[in-house]
Amino acid sequence: MQQHSESDDHSPVHNTEIESEALWDREDGQQEYHIQINSDRILDIFQSIESQIDPFTCVFKTNQQMIVMYKQKLPLLKRLGYLICKNETKYCIILIKLENQNQLLIKSLKGDSEINDGIMKKIGNAIYQFTDKNQHLSHIDEIIHEDSRFNPFHLDSLSVAMIYKYLQDKIIIPEKLNMKQLYNLVEKEHDKIKEEPLLIKSIQVSQFHIFTIERFIFNKIFDQMMNQYIEKYQQRQEQVDQKKIQLRKRYSQEDLINQLEIKNQYLPQSQIPYFEAINELKLISFYRTPTEMLKQFQYVLVLIRGVAFECNQKEEIIAMDDELPILIWIALMSDVPNLYAKIFFVDDYIQEIENEKRILTNLRVSLDYISKEWKL
Repeated sequence: MQQHSESDDHSPVHNTEIESEALWDREDGQQEYHIQINSDRILDIFQSIESQIDPFTCVFKTNQQMIVMYKQKLPLLKRLGYLICKNETKYCIILIKLENQNQLLIKSLKGDSEINDGIMKKIGNAIYQFTDKNQHLSHIDEIIHEDSRFNPFHLDSLSVAMIYKYLQDKIIIPEKLNMKQLYNLVEKEHDKIKEEPLLIKSIQVSQFHIFTIERFIFNKIFDQMMNQYIEKYQQRQEQVDQKKIQLRKRYSQEDLINQLEIKNQYLPQSQIPYFEAINELKLISFYRTPTEMLKQFQYVLVLIRGVAFECNQKEEIIAMDDELPILIWIALMSDVPNLYAKIFFVDDYIQEIENEKRILTNLRVSLDYISKEWKL
């Protein structure tokens, strides 16, 4: 399991317990680990994880990945500090995903990094039951800070600044590029940067630098590219916006939910059901890169599954047929400007991860249902 922690001699840790620390600021930075595994036992590994992650709960699982979540109640004083812009609860979410035949990714997606790190240690120890007991956990030793803990975020921050300087000097962005060409451009620049020893120090942070390159490029062309998508899908967006206004004016919230046939067992006791996911979908407008936007779309889906799982008293994971009416409800109640454009903007860019992009298809279906099939 690759990680960063304190060591006097920078030698391997000689035990199977996972020693780690919350290396980033709480809530803002999220970390990830990689563990070598025997993929033939992936289902046993997932079952072992489920049995050792209390108070977290598995809310989504396939034979390739699982998502675990914890609904954190904020203390009273902290809650008062969030009244203007935060909910009374927060969600801690961790992804466990098979990256290739012999490596498992454990990634903190959302929430308090201290809480998540504690659970990630439990997950790691559950996994080691199915790996070589003599396997040691190694440190990353490229940079040594005397009398201080090695913090990988410092490496990332330094690398980001150097990558930006490198790209400013080297990269030429053609005036007219489609999304596939932009994706290839990001990959090409990443391949070049990997050959620069002063820029990238380990495989573990390599993916982080892809996001850095993507941000650099899209910060320069986002407005131009997004305006093209807005213009292309303007008519469809206007139709769904008008229909949403008509539906909300004509019917009560209860009538709308009944028409969607959302099952009672998946309806939370709140003034606006699934308001957490509704609010998160609205935040999509703050992002300017396709990868970050896709992550936010996925977070909406995770919240749906987590809330539904909790409503159902944790008896079963929600089926896709029951999930779609909830997503339609969220699309109906979320006034996101140019949502069609944003969906296609992400869908056209992201390559070769169809499973992760399913949320885009379902959102598009939801908007189409509202504008074309939902009868007034």
